[in-house]
Amino acid sequence: MKILFICTGNTCRSPMAEGIMRELAKRRGMDIEVESAGVLSTPGTPATNFAKLVLEDMGMDIKDKTAQLVTTEMIESSDLILVMTEKHKQFFNQFHDLNIYTVGEYIGTNEVIRDPYGGDMEVYRDTAYQLYSSLEKVLDIISGEDKDMIHDVNIF
Repeated sequence: MKILFICTGNTCRSPMAEGIMRELAKRRGMDIEVESAGVLSTPGTPATNFAKLVLEDMGMDIKDKTAQLVTTEMIESSDLILVMTEKHKQFFNQFHDLNIYTVGEYIGTNEVIRDPYGGDMEVYRDTAYQLYSSLEKVLDIISGEDKDMIHDVNIF
């Protein structure tokens, strides 16, 4: 299974989501490929220092992550696409029959993943923990452990 995380610049939220999901899936022994991209990113821009530091504090590594612009190929090769806001989702309205959800929509909370860009370390930490909690629920759904929220991508 391949999950694609998308945010605006691919320097904060989606790289953190990529790093967190990769580690959580590994801990659960789940075979999940993870990638992230942005709708308005400048390719090659590194993840923000706070994003890298917060994940490092959590025992996860995104120090080599650089931004990439989302491509049609990325979208078409992904089994599940998780975006951070409804605006990100609307950006992809031209794609039909794809599993594109906001993270909050997918887990049933409709919570928006807050953008920490420009904030201090605490703001990034709050976003990272919001992602961590949300992505644990995503894995519960994918693995079938959350019987109330089973989506088309349940492959385990």
